[in-house]
Amino acid sequence: MIKYEDLARVNQSLTKIKIKGKDYAIVAEKVRAFRELFPNGSIQTEILSDDGERCVVKATAYDEDGKVLGTGHAFEMRAGSNVNKFAYLENCETSATGRALSMCGIGSGEFASADEMSGVIAMAEWSEKTIEPRNVSYLEHLIEVTNSDRDKFLKYFGVEEMTQIKNPDYRRAVDMLEDKMEV
Repeated sequence: MIKYEDLARVNQSLTKIKIKGKDYAIVAEKVRAFRELFPNGSIQTEILSDDGERCVVKATAYDEDGKVLGTGHAFEMRAGSNVNKFAYLENCETSATGRALSMCGIGSGEFASADEMSGVIAMAEWSEKTIEPRNVSYLEHLIEVTNSDRDKFLKYFGVEEMTQIKNPDYRRAVDMLEDKMEV
């Protein structure tokens, strides 16, 4: 059994990143601290669901005797960020691991890791941005080939110009228009 002093020592040694005034430890640092505290312990992950677009992963941290020290779950979407397009499952596993280790008391006191908070901030910033010119061109093309009413389309999305459509609405807009196309 570890002592509080050992846990406090490894937490003090963690490299932390300040995000919006709070300290967050990166998951790699939490794993390093876990290995220092439990050199014969283990962290096991399990994919609870993965449909190719979304996944849920569970991570469990065990001591050297196989006793559960903490569990953590995470959810990621492939469309969640640029990195997730290629590594959403890996990011999910990392987030779940960070949460499991937070349940063990390893970290900066925040359950979200620096990795997760950076992703949340990036997603919030992306969500507020409007679509790129190439996306505008594609929507204009789809409106033309589907004989859709451009004004009704813009009104549906609550904008006056195609360039005002925000990133989160783009996929929905494309799906709506492509559904109207004849195959």
